[in-house]
Amino acid sequence: MSIFGHSMGGHGALTTYLAPKAKQYRSASAFAPISNPIKAPWGQKAFAGYLQGGNDEAKLQYDATELISKHSEPVHILIDYVRRDCPSSERWLT
Repeated sequence: MSIFGHSMGGHGALTTYLAPKAKQYRSASAFAPISNPIKAPWGQKAFAGYLQGGNDEAKLQYDATELISKHSEPVHILIDYVRRDCPSSERWLT
């Protein structure tokens, strides 16, 4: 069985697949995923507001970049992305 998601759902697919205790998926696919939210101001604000441990807790459980850096086994992940979203994407950066 595989898991797939787009944007924030892609982030969820990656973190679910990479979770240390979750071995129920053989592969993960993500289209334009958010992959390193603890480095983004909006991600830091969200984690600090929703998680008791803030960014430290997020780094251990909810950031795909941090999770994959701790993997020693091969992973089966396909990520597809575009270099730039449509021109209206600038509004999401503020």
